[in-house]
Amino acid sequence: MQIERYQPCIVLALLLSSVFLSTPVAAQPGAEEPEPVESTEKVEAEDADELPLFSELPLPELESLLEGAKQDWILLIGGRVLRVPGLWPRPDHLEWLEREQKDLLDDRPPADPELADWLEDYKRYFYIYLAVSEEGVEDDYRLHVRYVDRILYHEDLCLLKVDKLLLAGDIENARRLISAVGRWEKVVNDQREEERLKRIRWPGLIDRERALLRAEVQRELNTSQWERAFSLIKRRYVTDPDDPQLPILTGDVLNGIGNEAYPRRDYRRLRYFIAAAVKMFPAQRQAGEWKQRLTADAETLLATAEEDAKAGRRRESSLRAQQAARIWPFSAQINRRVQILQEQYQTLDFGVVENEPGGERALDGLQTHKWIGIERLSEGYPLYQSRFIETWQPDDLGRRITLHFMLNRQPSESRPIVDSHHFARSLLGSTLERRSEQRGLFANNLTEVHVASPSEIEIQFASQMPHPLARLAAILDGQPDEKPPVLLDSHFRYSVIDQPLPFEDFESCYQRAFEPPRRNQLRNVAEVHRHIYPDRQELLRALLRDEVHLLPETPLEYVDRIGQDQRFGVLEYQVPQSVGLRFRIGGRLDGFHEYRLALMLMLNREDLLAEVVPEGSPGQSLTKISNSICPSSSHAWSPSQLIPAFDETSARALMILLRRNPNLPLQIRLGCPSSADMRKLAAKIAERWKRLGVETEIVVDSTSGAEALGLTGLPEGTVDVDLVQFCMAAPDHELPRLATSRSHISVDHLASLPSYVRTTLLRLENARNWNAVNTMLRQLQDQMLINAWYMPLYESRRFMTVRREVRQVPSTLMETFQTLDRWIVEPIVPEY
Repeated sequence: MQIERYQPCIVLALLLSSVFLSTPVAAQPGAEEPEPVESTEKVEAEDADELPLFSELPLPELESLLEGAKQDWILLIGGRVLRVPGLWPRPDHLEWLEREQKDLLDDRPPADPELADWLEDYKRYFYIYLAVSEEGVEDDYRLHVRYVDRILYHEDLCLLKVDKLLLAGDIENARRLISAVGRWEKVVNDQREEERLKRIRWPGLIDRERALLRAEVQRELNTSQWERAFSLIKRRYVTDPDDPQLPILTGDVLNGIGNEAYPRRDYRRLRYFIAAAVKMFPAQRQAGEWKQRLTADAETLLATAEEDAKAGRRRESSLRAQQAARIWPFSAQINRRVQILQEQYQTLDFGVVENEPGGERALDGLQTHKWIGIERLSEGYPLYQSRFIETWQPDDLGRRITLHFMLNRQPSESRPIVDSHHFARSLLGSTLERRSEQRGLFANNLTEVHVASPSEIEIQFASQMPHPLARLAAILDGQPDEKPPVLLDSHFRYSVIDQPLPFEDFESCYQRAFEPPRRNQLRNVAEVHRHIYPDRQELLRALLRDEVHLLPETPLEYVDRIGQDQRFGVLEYQVPQSVGLRFRIGGRLDGFHEYRLALMLMLNREDLLAEVVPEGSPGQSLTKISNSICPSSSHAWSPSQLIPAFDETSARALMILLRRNPNLPLQIRLGCPSSADMRKLAAKIAERWKRLGVETEIVVDSTSGAEALGLTGLPEGTVDVDLVQFCMAAPDHELPRLATSRSHISVDHLASLPSYVRTTLLRLENARNWNAVNTMLRQLQDQMLINAWYMPLYESRRFMTVRREVRQVPSTLMETFQTLDRWIVEPIVPEY
C-alpha cells in the first residue's frame, strides 16, 4: 500500500523513529525490537513537527475524493495529521482494537509458556499497523494508539466536504458525495459480514442526508416547485421516517400549495396533498388547519345552498351543493345533504378537444331534435324512430302510411309538442310546394300529404320503397333550407347565465328547452355544461380529476387506459368514423381523370395512417385501412380491389404525359377539417404531391364540425379536393351527399353530374327493396373508385366515456345524447 509522502525528509524520519512509528523485527534484520509501550495514556508524539496541522490542512478536492484512492487521516495528539492509505476494519478501527483486547482477556492462560504468547498477542492491539512504500520497497510499520486522538476516514472527509458544499449552495456535488459514501458503506458492510463483524451505519451519514434533504426542499420551495418538494419528502420518509424535520418541511410545502391552489379553487390538488401528508404524519399541524378551513368553507356554501332551495332557486342550490362536495367530499354528512339538493336539479359536464369533430357532432344532437332519427343498426340496416310519432301504419304495400303524433310529452322529456300540421309544413316545403326541378333526390316519389287531424297525417308515395320512414328521413335530411324553427334549440337550449356563480368555469351552458309541470318534480338532467380543452392530454387530465362526467369522443390512445379505471365506462358507437379523399365532381379537376389517378397513385395509405396513428401507439388496433367508401358497420359495406395502389413510378410517368396539356392545373386547393390529425394528414398529402411538381394550398374548414356528418365539406368552388371525415349510418341517402358534395341534390344538379352517376342515383331513388338499394350503392361506390373521384383512407372505431355516476345510459350507442332525457346523474365523490 502506498502512503502519501508529505516531504522526503518526513518519510525518512518515520522510518528511523522508534517512538513514533516502530518496525517489526522482520522488517529490520539483526536489530532488537524495543519493548512495546503498554500504557494507553494519551501523549503527544515526538518527531511529528514536520506533519501538517489539522487546522491548516485543507480538505481534498471533490474529484480526488470521488475518484482517487481512499486515504484516511490519523489525527495525533497535538493536532498533527498523518495521512495514510485506507485502514481496515473501518469505521471503528480504534474500537475494534479495544474489543479484540477485551476478547483476549477471557482466554488468558495462567502461566508460561502459553502466557508469553498470549501477552504478545495482547500487545499487538496497542498498535495501528500500516504498510508504507518508499522507492518501490514496502515495509510494515505500526503506530501506538496512545499517540492517536481520532481517525478521519476517507468517508468522513467526504462528509466534511458535504458540509462545506451545502453552505456554499452546491447541492448537486453534495449529493454526489453522499451517494458515494452510501455506496461505500454497503461495500464495507458486505466485507464486514464476510469477516463476521457487525454491520454498522456510517457515523454522520444520516445527518448529512437530512441536511441535503433540507437544502433540496428549501430550494424547491424558493422556486414554488411544491410537488417536487413534496416528492422529495415522501421519498425520504420511506427510508428515514424518524427524521424530526420531515413534519416541519411537509407543513411548509402544504402552506405553499394551499396558498397557490386555494385562491384558484383547485381543491382537489390541495386535498390530495393533505391526505398524503396525514398518511405520513397523522398529527401534522398544517394538514389539520387546511382540513378545518376546507370543511368550514364546504359547510358555509352548503348552508347557502339550503337557503336557495327554500327560496325555490333550484339551479343555484344544486350548483352550490355540488361545489361544497368538490371542496370537501370526505364528510358523510355533507355528502348526504348534497345529494338531496343535487338530485332536484341535475347537471352534466362533458369535455371536448378544440376543433375536434366529435364535440360539434354531439352538440348538434344535444340542442336540436330530428323529425326522424336512427335508433340503432340491425345487421347494418338502420332502424328508425321519431320522438314525435307515437305509431305509424303502412298500407298499399307501403305506398301509403298513416302517422299518429303524440300531443303530450312525458315529464322527463325535453321536446316541443308538435302536431301533424308542423310536420306537414316541413315535409311539403321540401316536396310538393317546390317546383319539380328544385326538389331534392327522393322527394319526387311523394305525391300527397293529407292532414286528417292534429294527431294524424296520411302520406302517399308513387311507388313502393324499402322503408317508408327511411324515405321520409332521406327527404327531410336533404332539405335545402335550415331545420324547421320548431326543432331548433328544442332539446337543450343554449343559455346565457346573467349572474353566474363565482365558481362556474364551463365554456357554454345548455338548459332544458322544456321543463315538466311544477307538480312533476324533475329527477333527470336539467342542465349540460360544455368544457373545451386545448389538447387531448388536458382532456384526459380533466376526466381523471373529476371535472367532467362524459367524453363524447374518447381519444383512441386513451381507450384502454380509461377502460381499466373502475370510475368510468367506455361504450362503443355502432358507426365508426371514416376518412377519405374526395375530388369535387364539377370542379377544376373534373375533366382530368388521369391527373386525379396520378395524384392517388402518389399516396401510400399505410404511411398516411401512420402519420395519424404511429406504429405501436395504443390506438393502432382500433384503426384500420378502409377498402370501402361505406363503413364496415353498414349494409352497403363493399370492399373493393379498384382502389389505386401506391405506385410512384406510374404516377410520374402519367405526369410526364399530362404536362403536355397547357391547361393542366398544377396548383390545387385541398380542403381540410380543422382537427390536428387532419391537418397533419393534409400536410403529408401535400408533401407527396409536391414530388410530382404539384403545389397544394391547404384550406382549413373551420366550420366543418358543425355539420353533423361532415359529408359536404367547404362550399362549392372553394376547393378542388377534400379530406372528408364522417360517420355514415344511412348510406341510402348519405352516400349520394358524399359523392356529390351536396346536402340537397336537386334535379338541376343531377343534370350537371356525369351520366353514369346520374343514372345510378335515379335508380337508387326508385329502388323498391333493400337488395336493389345495396346493388345501386355498390355500383355508385365502384363508379367513384374507377373514375378516381374518391379514395378511402382509413376508419376508426369510436368510443364514449361516461362516469359510473351517470345512470340509464344505453349500452348501444348511435348518438351521444340520444337518450339524455332519461339519464340520472348522481353526485361525484372524488377519490381525493
